Amino acid sequence: VARVNTKKDLERAVERAQNCLESPLGALLLLLSALESRGVERAMLDRDDASHPLVTPPFGHASQEVVHLLLCGKAVSNVFNGTITLGETPGEGAGHALVLQGVPSHPEVGLITMLEFLRYCEVGSFLKRPKYPVWVVGSESHYTVLYCEDEKVQDLDRGQALRRWARERFDALDQSGGGGFIPVESLDGLLDKIGVALPAESLQALKASAVVLWTELLGALAAVDPQYASNNSTAVSFELVHVNNILKKDASGSLAPRICRIRVAVPPPWEECMDGEAKAAALLGGSQKEGPLVDCIRTRWHRALCSWTGEEPSIV
Repeated sequence: VARVNTKKDLERAVERAQNCLESPLGALLLLLSALESRGVERAMLDRDDASHPLVTPPFGHASQEVVHLLLCGKAVSNVFNGTITLGETPGEGAGHALVLQGVPSHPEVGLITMLEFLRYCEVGSFLKRPKYPVWVVGSESHYTVLYCEDEKVQDLDRGQALRRWARERFDALDQSGGGGFIPVESLDGLLDKIGVALPAESLQALKASAVVLWTELLGALAAVDPQYASNNSTAVSFELVHVNNILKKDASGSLAPRICRIRVAVPPPWEECMDGEAKAAALLGGSQKEGPLVDCIRTRWHRALCSWTGEEPSIV
């Protein structure tokens, strides 16, 4: 086992192990290295159920915990933000509670997945909005990569930034698994974290029931600061690059990764802009296309329209 303390030492260790990493066992060696780096015991504690295999038979697919270990350094089982506790709160005298562990913070590289389009899960904003505009794309049987060469694709306007800031803190207290409500007892602490003081009447109205809905809270926040409800009526466009490393013969007959440049146009985020999709379609010249990758892209950019030249990008 090679132990390193600096990035330079790590680069040298990887160079020395290059032949091993490029061997048929290279993927397994990378997993073992990641587990040793995290610590096997800590990695097992990260998981909701450590009895399940990290590599699933019969085809050797990586579990979601392996993906998270490589993306964010923790082998958590779920794609949502933070931790959700179901049942009684753990503590002295309390009964058993089920604790589900999700992604702890924004990683450098994110994740979008076909499973969200199929409604099997909902990926949290930490994975959808990574530090850099690079995403692993998950399909039912394969992983590919999607990235943008312009980091500004992650930028938000003032209203979107405020809503995202508030929603992430709201979701951290939402123990329903994304149902859009929190216990009323959590409201005061949430407002302290957001940094907003609501008028007494608004606060009383929100506390009138046992739970606080996100839509009602957002309305109260917008009454204090109209930026929370600000609309952007402009469609935006940018280019994404999709890379599928399953080799295919190119025009010259050589085996090469499949790389596709995708033009994306995103309508304004608010439904009040009735001609938003028409504005986005105009940016693509009316040449939008459909496909599984487009479905994945729409889990990150709602209602996005996409176009490309040549063969359809494949995520399998």
